Formats: sequence, C-alpha cells, structure tokens
Amino acid sequence: MCMALNPDDQIRSRLIRHSDGPLELAPRPDAIPDAARIVDTRLPYQPDLVGADGLPENLRNAHSGSRHAAAEIRSAADRAWRVEVNIAGVTLTDAQKMQMRRERAAELVQSALDARTKVLRPVVERHKAELERRRARLVEKGTPKLAGVEAERSLRLADHFAKLEPETRALRIIEALNNASDPSARELLACVTWNNPHLDLVSPETRQRCLATLIATADEGEYAELTQLDGAVQATEASIENLERWSGTLSSEY
Repeated sequence: MCMALNPDDQIRSRLIRHSDGPLELAPRPDAIPDAARIVDTRLPYQPDLVGADGLPENLRNAHSGSRHAAAEIRSAADRAWRVEVNIAGVTLTDAQKMQMRRERAAELVQSALDARTKVLRPVVERHKAELERRRARLVEKGTPKLAGVEAERSLRLADHFAKLEPETRALRIIEALNNASDPSARELLACVTWNNPHLDLVSPETRQRCLATLIATADEGEYAELTQLDGAVQATEASIENLERWSGTLSSEY
C-alpha cells in the first residue's frame, strides 16, 4: 500500500536527480547556432577543360584562377566572421552582432570578387573576340563561291540532281556528307549549298547541314582548334559566373 507523501517530501522529490547521464540543457528559443558549424564549405562548380594541351596559357590560368579565387574569398569571409563585433558605448544583441558580421563578410567577399574578376574576365573576352574572328575566316573559307566553269558545272549538276527521285537524292546527300573529303562529294555539297534555295534540291535543314560540313572540312586542323578553344572559353566563362553567383550568397551561409 502506497503512502501519500507530505508536501515537503513532494518538493524534495522533484529536486532529486533520477538519472546518471550528462545533463543537456535545451537551447533558448532565440538562440543563434554556432555559425562555424553550419557553413557550407563547398566551392562553386567549375567545368573541366577538355584537352587543355595547346590552349593559350592565360586562358588555362583564368580557368584555374576561378577555383583559387573561390578559396581566397572563402578565407576572407571566414576571417571577417571570426573578428568580434564591438562598438564602444553600445550594447549589441546577438542578432545585431550576427547581422553586422554578415555585412562585413559580404563587403570583404565583394571586394575580393571584384579584384579577381577584374583580371579573369578580360582574358575570356579577348579569347571570345579571337574565336569570332577565326570562326568568321573559316566560314568564309568553307562557303562555296563558284564562278566560271565551276558555276556552270554546278548548274548542270543541280539540273540533273533535281530530276532524281527524292529517295535517291536523300541517299546521295547522306553519302556525300559521310565522305566530305572526296572531291565529287564536295562538289555535290557545294552544288546544293550554292544554288538557289528555291530549287528545292534539299530541305532547308539539309542545306544548312551541307554548308556546315563544308565549313568544318575546309580546314580540319583549324576547325579542331576552334572547337577546343570554344569549349575552353565556355568552361572558363561558366566558372567565373558560378563564382559570382556563389559569392553573392556566401555571407548568408553564416
């Protein structure tokens, strides 16, 4: 039979510790977690360079420079965050200190970002301009410009080609596209590209494909270099853009 405790014993029972493990106090509802434990330390995504050999050194350095810049910007933000916030004669709440640290980190991040992109972006812009100039020269070189005997042969070939069955024309074009280095195949591709589109020798899409093939095979070495350079410029530009987006959200991670 249980005996009821008197009021003094009830109070004493509440004060007795009934567990042996460590005590864990619940956090205050307005407590701010330790920023060092919640920061996302990942750096921004950086597309890889495909075949870096043969690329200009300054473009390779600009590509890797975005990764180094991210590490420097992260370090600058961390240093700013570790500095205590104190204003003489003013008592700041934890929330106010947190906000001031974020603002200071954001300023340092933006300053470091501006210093880096001021060097990286001009490199990309110069190579984009170079890429456009070289691409224009290759397009000019591969675009058919027929005159004299060549033009007359192309007109006769177009007249003969137009009389073929559509299935036969399609097969001949496919064969020519797959063997664009052969002189007779190139003559057919130049024919359907140079002659008036209203002759309806091929569809507009196939005509554009024929022209693209002529351009790509006009100077295969130059075309390969331009393809590599174009990929490197895009990868470097994407790296810088990812760096800028990541830097803009960095102070909010604290």
